[in-house]
Amino acid sequence: MKLLRFTAPLTAAAADTKRQTALTVESRAGESGFAVRVRVFSDYSAEPLTLAASDLPEGASLALLLLPWRIELWADGWLRDEEWPCGTLFLTDVPDEAWAAAGITADSAPDNHDRANLTLRAPDFKTDCGISANDAPERIIGQLLSQNGENPAEGWKPSDPGVFAGDCMPYTDTDPDGVERYHVLYLKDRRHHRSKWHKGAHQWAHMSTRDLKNWDLHPLAVSVDDPAEGSICTGSWLRTADGTHYLYYTVRQIDASPAPILRSVSEDGYAFRRDPEFRIELSDRYHGPSARDPKIVRSKDRAEDGADLCLAGRGSAGVLGLLRAERLVLSHFQPPRARAVPDLPQALLGLADAGEPGHSLRERAEDGPLERADPLHGLPSDRGLRGDSDLHGGPAGSGRTAQVLSRSGNTIAILRIRCTP
Repeated sequence: MKLLRFTAPLTAAAADTKRQTALTVESRAGESGFAVRVRVFSDYSAEPLTLAASDLPEGASLALLLLPWRIELWADGWLRDEEWPCGTLFLTDVPDEAWAAAGITADSAPDNHDRANLTLRAPDFKTDCGISANDAPERIIGQLLSQNGENPAEGWKPSDPGVFAGDCMPYTDTDPDGVERYHVLYLKDRRHHRSKWHKGAHQWAHMSTRDLKNWDLHPLAVSVDDPAEGSICTGSWLRTADGTHYLYYTVRQIDASPAPILRSVSEDGYAFRRDPEFRIELSDRYHGPSARDPKIVRSKDRAEDGADLCLAGRGSAGVLGLLRAERLVLSHFQPPRARAVPDLPQALLGLADAGEPGHSLRERAEDGPLERADPLHGLPSDRGLRGDSDLHGGPAGSGRTAQVLSRSGNTIAILRIRCTP
């Protein structure tokens, strides 16, 4: 980590040892204070990353924190803006004397990435925009409190004018005292899809309530933690019988390579960490970069911790896939006349409830019965799944048989895979 400190107003520039512009700072006076704009240059793109803060008093203390995967702009102890870099930042090769000539103090921050030890946050710092669990070790970072019995979350959006909320992912859980709590995960979006060179850099923010009147705001559940990540897509939550919480999601890659299905894990449902052992990718038969929105569901015939994972993607048109945890059943559904990647429609969630996905799809076939193809032995890599992990990251087993149901015309294909140890 690297920490750059300066005082507003400042207009300056710094170059690296190759005389490439590494960073510029521009300040402008306005009616309510100074506006500061910082541009950070890298070898990834000729377009710099831009961070900004406005309405600053003269003498405001600013800090630019640089992590390999995130840049933060702080002003007087408050987080004002963020960006997400990729490639090599030129400012990593700026001499100390160049920083001093620009009026900027360069410090080396602790190498262990423990944000709780940095003195960036003011004692009165509060946010409703979500910061990561490393930045905020406390479970609650803010609240929305009802004043007259109303629900303050209705019509609410984060107070930062540069932050947007979208794609809510609600669920319910029970607190240790037995009271039910309603949770909402949502996509936190800075700059409306324009962050990280228009890749989005969406992250999962988290809020909850016990009475639908007073809401607790929690640290980010899933954040962009790798320079290769372009954006976190919508996903879903599951709690298993042992009380472990899982979040499933796909991650769009900045280089447009296939988006993997990943997951995060938590023992308390608030501080989540990535599971490095879990990763699933679509095969080359499908358009891997378009995979998104995994929805975890349980069917009526499943064991307590058995689950199905539905996700959207694209083949020759929009497709929906279904992965099963216990038997590793994978089915593909291509809606007739689909021209784009579909959202997961409520009707298709009945696939899991039906117990047998073929039965549910058969009921929706419009052009006659499905024909049963000959059984296949083994798992060809072009049938839609890469790797040998099930939904819980364990081995899928070595003995496999697969059977394909297909129909010509408006194609509906189901691949059932039964695995044995």
